[in-house]
Amino acid sequence: MAKILAVDDSRTVRNMMSSMLRKIGHEVITAEDGEDGIEKLREHPDVKILIADINMPKMNGFEMLQAMQAYRMLTDIRTIFVTTEPTPEFIDKIMKQGAFAWIMKPFKQSDLNTVIDQALELDSDS
Repeated sequence: MAKILAVDDSRTVRNMMSSMLRKIGHEVITAEDGEDGIEKLREHPDVKILIADINMPKMNGFEMLQAMQAYRMLTDIRTIFVTTEPTPEFIDKIMKQGAFAWIMKPFKQSDLNTVIDQALELDSDS
């Protein structure tokens, strides 16, 4: 399975995502904000999927994605955003910035499984 980085400023959400992802066989690393997430990506260059909240302190999800682009970390990483604000403008913005997909909070195990499977399918097609 894949190595996945889960980034959210809520410990509860991080633990929930980690538990859901481990349940389906993935290795999970967690980070509490975008700055911590960038550091974890440097420590774990084999991360295949990033799941990140948008609204976080220090460095939000958009800023994290921009930093990943600046550091050329996006080459092999599928980025999935989690949000409570899925407006058309928001969706357009994250997709233009290079996100692979998004899911709405709160999400179910099946929602997470679907988007992870899609990201891994795309990865295996490359």
